[in-house]
Amino acid sequence: MKLVLAILAVVVLAIGTLSWVFQSGLTRFDQEIVRQQEYAGLNKPINEERRDVDRFQRTAKPRVVRSLTQVATREVLPPIEVEVPESAVVVEPSDAHADGRLKLMTDMPEAMFEGTKVPLKLPNLEPLEMKQKLIVVPSDLTNLAIDKSVTASDALPVIGDLEYVTDGDKDAADGSYIELGSQIQWVQIDLEKPRELHAVWVWHFHRNPRAYIDVVVQVSNDETFTSDQTVTIYNADHDNSLGLGKGRDRAYVETNRGRVMAAGPTVARYVRLYSNGQSSNEMNHYIEVEVWGRSARH
Repeated sequence: MKLVLAILAVVVLAIGTLSWVFQSGLTRFDQEIVRQQEYAGLNKPINEERRDVDRFQRTAKPRVVRSLTQVATREVLPPIEVEVPESAVVVEPSDAHADGRLKLMTDMPEAMFEGTKVPLKLPNLEPLEMKQKLIVVPSDLTNLAIDKSVTASDALPVIGDLEYVTDGDKDAADGSYIELGSQIQWVQIDLEKPRELHAVWVWHFHRNPRAYIDVVVQVSNDETFTSDQTVTIYNADHDNSLGLGKGRDRAYVETNRGRVMAAGPTVARYVRLYSNGQSSNEMNHYIEVEVWGRSARH
């Protein structure tokens, strides 16, 4: 009996010793992990779950109610009388002034610059202090793009829905913009029938300073934009990266004022806008596009 008790005592002592050694080893291992984390500047233990905010999760904004006949109403200036052809060919306006023209203006969203400003380096970037010129147009123009159908080279945006491009909401908040994939992408607006176009006003993204690369805007009566009915109204692709020809327009820093681009007048049904990433990353964004025009004159 004494022999059995002695054997049990030895076994218990051995188990206790092994447990202490194992526990001591785990403690030293945990201490080494914490030491390495502190050395690396980590704020959380390696084995703790990190709950990063999902950048794709957003709260839908209330629908912006806009009139389908959103009209330009500002300082009245002389109009121009021109003959507009049926094909998408730019008509040079007359220099003569007559009653009825105005400087095109629109509602501007609130400025929402966030984050640290970084230097922008693009070979064809216009000076930051340069102010864009207002466009003088006939007084009876409306925003033809409001609530019109939008398609894109990236049919499933990374963020947002294509309808955001023409919903009248120009804010830079989450739920107001779309994000398309990297590199060359485009969005296209169908005006449903040929219209006399005078200007396109675009907001890419104005929450922080950035410049979009190779911005090109075209109008056409050809949905595929492959025929001679296509007219380029803006081209900031200085080295023909898009294969649409070298442009003389300048890249520009995005602000809440967007960018207005003269369109002729030109008769066309479709408006397509290209970009090739931007100064912050390779993704492409659109908040809102306005197309100012009126019924085509015969």
